[in-house]
Amino acid sequence: SLWFVISNTAFVKNDPLALLFSVSAVICIYRGKSSYLLVFAGVLCVAAVMTKQSYFSATLSCSLYLLLTRPRDLIPYFLGMFVSSIFVLCIVYFYWGPGFWFSTIFALGQPVTFSHAIDVLFSVYRQPAAMLITFSFLSVSTVRFHKLGKATLVESPYLLYSIFSLLLVTFTLGKEGSSNNYFFEIFMSQLLYLVSTFSKREALPKEKNLARLGVLMLSLIVFFDIASTDQRKYSFASARNVAMKKETIDKLNSELVRLGYQNPKILDLGFSVFVSALSTSTSLNDPYHYSMMWRDGILKPDAMANSVVEQFF
Repeated sequence: SLWFVISNTAFVKNDPLALLFSVSAVICIYRGKSSYLLVFAGVLCVAAVMTKQSYFSATLSCSLYLLLTRPRDLIPYFLGMFVSSIFVLCIVYFYWGPGFWFSTIFALGQPVTFSHAIDVLFSVYRQPAAMLITFSFLSVSTVRFHKLGKATLVESPYLLYSIFSLLLVTFTLGKEGSSNNYFFEIFMSQLLYLVSTFSKREALPKEKNLARLGVLMLSLIVFFDIASTDQRKYSFASARNVAMKKETIDKLNSELVRLGYQNPKILDLGFSVFVSALSTSTSLNDPYHYSMMWRDGILKPDAMANSVVEQFF
């Protein structure tokens, strides 16, 4: 396993929370028939987008699925989205202000390059588990489409969810800063589709046997992948690593106190995992992203330069 593949899975990010909201919304649409669950699904879709702005595949797939299968259910679903959106907009207006729209829309305008997309794609699909999941999804969906035709799209919302997730990544993968975390939703939607398809009562015995074989192969791949990987590459929260990090932070804090500084104002122009532990007052929360915005002309560095000149850090 590659370190940056493991790290993006292990580190705390907003992607898993957004994925939880998205997947829950799709399941509510598929399993839930009551108006309350449909309203709740609409709220979950808004929560997913607010957690991470690129997570609107669930919104598109749920909307299209209901339009094709149960048009009347669009009313409570959209009602949930509308009410929660108004609530969110009020919070944005009164608490964050116009800076929210800059941070979530305009600040994300990094250039898209084909070479970066290929690099990320290669880093993901050199993982055997990723290849197995996507190959299984493409094989099963192709067979189902040949067997059922267009009806395959409305068997469940999971196929639509997979398609929209794939389309979204196609347009965003080349953005600088993208990584394998962009594939979280793709793999989850593909697994949901496979599980849903093979768990149907009308599934043929051969299809169920293939499903069992797929689960066995995936389990073996994950087992051997973990067994052959240096545990130090993914044991971020091991007792040894936590103790070492704490020791480093304690030493830095002691040095600051010795110099007469407590909770100092820190100018963080590099990437440091210790800054937030040393002070509650930092001038930049994402130096890498700020540097890209300065470079691409999205944000002028004048305000930061003036702040550096006028203040003491």
